Amino acid sequence: MLRRGVDPRDPSAATPMKASPAAPKWSSADVQAVAEHALISGPKELGAICVAARRRLGDVPLGEVPAALRALEKAGRVRKSGDSYQLVKEVQ
Repeated sequence: MLRRGVDPRDPSAATPMKASPAAPKWSSADVQAVAEHALISGPKELGAICVAARRRLGDVPLGEVPAALRALEKAGRVRKSGDSYQLVKEVQ
């Protein structure tokens, strides 16, 4: 600070801290709901579900979609067959 010609003892000379990143506007339940909604029309591959999630939620990281699908599969709401996913009620 002295090299820049600023007195470090002056409280108004303090460098402002960067703002913390904003919290996401979505939750994991939102991602699961979007994945289920994307599968209503029939079986889809992971890429198509990721595209639907990005269109609907915007800034969702793509890693959240497979996690949501695994949670739905564990809950018995989604079934994976080959490279695609489909709703369980649609299978029956």
